[in-house]
Amino acid sequence: MVIANVVILPFKLNFTKMEGGIFLCENHTLFHQLLVLWLLPVATAIVCIVYAIKDYLKDEDRNTNKNINVLGRIILNANIADLMVMLFACCSIGLIIIPEIIYVKDIYNIDYARANTTFKLTYQSCIMLGIITGYALISLFCYKPKKSKRIWGWVILVPTLVCMSYFFVSCHSWFGNIADTTRPRTLNALAFMDNNPQFFEDKEVVDYLNNLDYEKPPVVLENYGDAYSDAGRMSVASGCPTVLGWYAHEWLWRFSQEAVEERATDIREIYTGYDVETTKELLKKYNIQYIYIGAFEYEKYDFAGTPINLYKLLQLGDVELQLESSVYGGYHNYLIKVK
Repeated sequence: MVIANVVILPFKLNFTKMEGGIFLCENHTLFHQLLVLWLLPVATAIVCIVYAIKDYLKDEDRNTNKNINVLGRIILNANIADLMVMLFACCSIGLIIIPEIIYVKDIYNIDYARANTTFKLTYQSCIMLGIITGYALISLFCYKPKKSKRIWGWVILVPTLVCMSYFFVSCHSWFGNIADTTRPRTLNALAFMDNNPQFFEDKEVVDYLNNLDYEKPPVVLENYGDAYSDAGRMSVASGCPTVLGWYAHEWLWRFSQEAVEERATDIREIYTGYDVETTKELLKKYNIQYIYIGAFEYEKYDFAGTPINLYKLLQLGDVELQLESSVYGGYHNYLIKVK
């Protein structure tokens, strides 16, 4: 620990954390909601552990040192898989309880103050309890089977299968009809651009950027946007950095809206402002080498009442690509290389 802290000291001294400290919770999960979420997997873990301990104590070697307490003997001599179940169960229950007591403060207000803490911690609980459930069912049905074990096995298995049926709802909700064999299936992460007319011109520009010969990826300006929107699609698809992506996410990770709003203001000035010298200063400030104007940019500026100053932008560099928009008739997508 001493060596590790010495090695990472330069990083720690210059690192700005994205959180505002740890606080006591003011809101809590209702008890019945905790039962809905966690009763089945936690009860499964407890049943598995109880039978594991009973089996161990029943089969315990007579020569075992009885001066050691039961817990000590179990930890020293029990089945390693059962010990892992105990460890996972303790960790899982602890991770469920912690966000009911404390939370890590971020940018969200009091109503959602502990949302990220709860999500991050209980996500791990869900994974570990899922592993326990699989092991517990096999153990109850197959390891030294007896009537009481099988009964508990069925009591756990039936509601577990009912819960697992939600997969079909969630899968259809996200992917649609997966049984449709006419739908394209691919591991290509850019296929969403190939199969959606909204992104046809974007994909041509992405291919152009991906075929550039450079040592360091150029900064490509595109408009920022809300979370889970199309904002940042050029940066994501090309690997080229941009000035600002999803506004709220950038704000969350920096714990400062001022830094994000400054960039948002600068981007708006570049696209819509009339002062050429100010625009040049901003391009230099962020080392912007390419400016992209696509359907998303038109949507956020032209159709929102603040038109893009295309005349100014075309003066700032050479048009590498000009593509007629298949989304908005009469508009063109531009990739401008800054001089």
